[in-house]
Amino acid sequence: MKVLVLTTTFPRYKNDTTPSFVFELSKEIKNKGFEVIVLAPHHKNSKFFEELDGVKVYRFPYFFPLNLQKLCYDGGIMRNIRKSFLAKLQVPLFFISYFYFTYRLIKKLKINIIHSHWIIPSGLIGSFFKKFLKVKHITTAHAIDVYTIEKLPFRKILAEFIYNNSDYIICVSNILREKILKILNKKGASEKEKIFVKPMGMKIPFVKDKKIKKEKFNILFLGRFVEKKGIKYLLYALQKVINVHKNVTLNLGGTGPLEIELKNLVKELNLENYVNFLGWVERERIPEILSESDLLVVPSIITEEGDTEGLPTVILEAMGAGVPVIASDVGGIRDVIENSVNGLIVPPGDVESLKKAIITIIENEKLREKFIKEGINLAQNYDWEKIGNFYVSLFKS
Repeated sequence: MKVLVLTTTFPRYKNDTTPSFVFELSKEIKNKGFEVIVLAPHHKNSKFFEELDGVKVYRFPYFFPLNLQKLCYDGGIMRNIRKSFLAKLQVPLFFISYFYFTYRLIKKLKINIIHSHWIIPSGLIGSFFKKFLKVKHITTAHAIDVYTIEKLPFRKILAEFIYNNSDYIICVSNILREKILKILNKKGASEKEKIFVKPMGMKIPFVKDKKIKKEKFNILFLGRFVEKKGIKYLLYALQKVINVHKNVTLNLGGTGPLEIELKNLVKELNLENYVNFLGWVERERIPEILSESDLLVVPSIITEEGDTEGLPTVILEAMGAGVPVIASDVGGIRDVIENSVNGLIVPPGDVESLKKAIITIIENEKLREKFIKEGINLAQNYDWEKIGNFYVSLFKS
């Protein structure tokens, strides 16, 4: 069976900093006997076609010259629309091109199933071909797509079209499913049987035990340097933490459009001796980075556009590696973190609460050990292979 994956976020080239969870899931599905074809937006530094680990990747252009394509990548579509007038102008051209190349691949490759990541724009396009070409269609909602639909004046019509023309909808968190049901004004059991909750997965060696090192307490942030990650609030909190505990280091793993701004903030707060910028951490290095860390902090927020986390897989990766976690109360965080049971949850953007939570983890050894044990037990349910099996079961049904 041939699966066409529609996505607006996909690695543009080897070792790209663009999130790779769509690629990881595509590989799992391919490994289970499906032929997987990905259609994603082109970027000036990417190829129009290539094969990555057995996954065929097509990239469609939507503006010429190619180096002026501004809508996708580098912070996401909604951010780019807000920041760039040229990106706004490219929206209709983007939809036309996305629609055309989807149709072309469906016909040329005789696609059996469409798997759309993000309800809009991919889910909308996939739903159209479900309705008129009778291709099976599964939609995965990640976060910003649902928050965007909530703001639209015709949201119910749009949501109903996608709902009616998707065989299944998978949400990466419970809060997204509840939001979709609210938009649809549906609360019955039949809707919940069609709308599943399943986060993206991870692939990382699990540890049986993990001890906090005594000589230095290493705090880790791992992710893109974008607004929704709330990194600046972690820096403000660190400034307060070092007034109590000097023997602390914050390692920031990642890169992104806010990198220069964050480096300037580190200097402004006099944190140069406490903060290390690791650069982008390749997938292969994540186990090593986690093994050297004593705490993961995920200080995410909700941006003005409504962009926020679905469920960051780095939380599950850290738990599997035996690293305690502090995270903001956004998106699907509560789906995996039970406050004071297997981690700590703080209000988004609340520097004082974040400071107190970090100090609590540093000072309370028994609590750390409890979080480590509970986290390892939970994380084993979210291995990529198990997530892949879930999607394959839907495809086969």
